[in-house]
Amino acid sequence: MRKQRDIEKQLKNFPKHRLSSEKKKQIHDQLMQAQHSRTRAGANSPTRKGRIKHITAWAASVAALMLFGLLGGFYLLDENKDTTSSQSQEKSETILEDKSEPEQQTNDTKEADTESKDTETNDTVELPMTMDKQKAKSLMEHFKASLMDLRDTTGQNGELEQFDSKQDVKTHFMKIMTEKLAQEITDAYIEERDGQVYLIGAGAPTWLDPDQAFQLEQTGDGKYTIGQERNDEYGGHRYMTYYVQQRKDQWVVSGLDSESLEESFDIREASDEILQAIKQRDMKSIAEMAHPDKGVLFSPYVYVEENAVNVSKDELSDLMQEPDQRLWGHYDGSGKPIELTPKAYFDEFLDVSKYLNDPDEVLIDDPQHRGNTVNNVKETFPDSKIIEYYDGGSEEYAGIDWSSIILVYEKDDSGKWKLVAVVRDMWTI
Repeated sequence: MRKQRDIEKQLKNFPKHRLSSEKKKQIHDQLMQAQHSRTRAGANSPTRKGRIKHITAWAASVAALMLFGLLGGFYLLDENKDTTSSQSQEKSETILEDKSEPEQQTNDTKEADTESKDTETNDTVELPMTMDKQKAKSLMEHFKASLMDLRDTTGQNGELEQFDSKQDVKTHFMKIMTEKLAQEITDAYIEERDGQVYLIGAGAPTWLDPDQAFQLEQTGDGKYTIGQERNDEYGGHRYMTYYVQQRKDQWVVSGLDSESLEESFDIREASDEILQAIKQRDMKSIAEMAHPDKGVLFSPYVYVEENAVNVSKDELSDLMQEPDQRLWGHYDGSGKPIELTPKAYFDEFLDVSKYLNDPDEVLIDDPQHRGNTVNNVKETFPDSKIIEYYDGGSEEYAGIDWSSIILVYEKDDSGKWKLVAVVRDMWTI
């Protein structure tokens, strides 16, 4: 019993906190069973043998204890490694967290600085201005004055004494224009030579007419177009577009564009058809080409009289059937009245076969003064297009039997070119 208590005492001192309860019970049972076996054997053996067995059992117990101690040591070593590794990992994670915090703070600081800069920038951004027609008129008047006022200050030869260089003039234009447009205007109208600046050319851009209707359209933030339809003898029928934009707190002109609204009109082709209709006395075809409001004027000579015969569009279709005579003018030389029916007038004055076959000349918008009679066709129809078919006459009469027929066109209200006059020209006394 005493030995059993000693073994149990030794077991209590063994580092059992590292063994499971089941394992500790198993070891305890094995040791107790071994001790019990030795006790029984000692009781049945001689004293010497009992002592030897007793010593052997004691040695086995010590060996078992040493084995358990060794195993426990290895177990503790592994536990220490695990603990050390865990602590190292926790320390590393702590260090990483400590390092990431300054980076996060730095990023937060950068974002705050960026937001601050953005706020400062937004505070200085120019807000888009709005334009109305009154502002548009004022802008275009200043645009016109920037060039036209220079004409009032030029010297006798076009000198601009107030400017030292073309660059100075460009800077002047940039007060009301973008740099690109200012450069274009400067190149077109300003010249510098021998240290002197000159205004060249008599022309100018087509300006907005403030007294006529125009369109104002916004094309973007701080950007507009000003559009106006124009029709004059210099530029013809066209649509002008002026581009304007905001520059800081003012409006400037950035460009201008011109689009022709002229109808595509082949005057030669149309006139050939009319001559063919005259030859065939096809008055319905002539009526289709006649001006709806002015009708068609007929003149036997190139000087158009104020009381020349004018036939309305509605009358033309049945003109050849008209039985009454009309006064078409007066014969050259004798001065006798030309009183003829429409059919007789066409037979005498409008034999157009030679102009259709092979005219000597076909002239477009090029009035000629060949004989003694004044050619006033263009003065009578200033907004017209004219075409002349000319025959130079014969060798037999030394060319004094020359003649021509002139067709005159003007636009109707829809912008289409329509026939307004058929005029004869010939040698006169």
